[in-house]
Amino acid sequence: MITEVLRRRLATSEEWVAKALLRVRLRPSHVTVIPPLFAWCLILPLLLAGHLAAALIVVALAFPLDAVDGAMARCSQQAGPWGHFCDLLADRVSDAGLLVGVLLYQKLHLPTSTTTSLLLTAAATLWFVQSQVTVLMSTLSSSLRLGWLQRTERITILVVALAATWPFSVAGLLYGAALLLGAEVCTIAYRCRQAYRYLTLSPGE
Repeated sequence: MITEVLRRRLATSEEWVAKALLRVRLRPSHVTVIPPLFAWCLILPLLLAGHLAAALIVVALAFPLDAVDGAMARCSQQAGPWGHFCDLLADRVSDAGLLVGVLLYQKLHLPTSTTTSLLLTAAATLWFVQSQVTVLMSTLSSSLRLGWLQRTERITILVVALAATWPFSVAGLLYGAALLLGAEVCTIAYRCRQAYRYLTLSPGE
């Protein structure tokens, strides 16, 4: 995530949170389902009602848990292929809820603009494509580097862009979408290059 250096620094905090949740008898699977439930049962209704600020606050609170379930599984020695599969599935379900919410918010609450529609639709589409590329890479090898723009970074970009244009203006949403669009293109290209090199180069090269 964000960078490898920052990711290592965050690992200590994740482990502390993971151990605290394990002490209250929560299991990794319990935490895994929280972001999808929040995405579809809370964030999506808030966006449909036009409450963008409230929706983003929920996003900022719920989606850091995406990294905690893996730390919980490792601390409790429950990590395994099935848990990894469920985590990937939960991520895709969460992404779908967010994307549907953003697109419906655009349709219902933003001024009609071809540029706005194209920008948000393109960013949402590439978000989905990038997620799928990540899944495909995970089926090839766990050693492949994903680059810096993972789900946490994408959500952070949107939240920071909106916070910088308080009180959560349309300009902030479009600014965040534009940043995402450029970063997603670069990240998809990087990951496809990693997959190409893995599949085409022999072990000796």
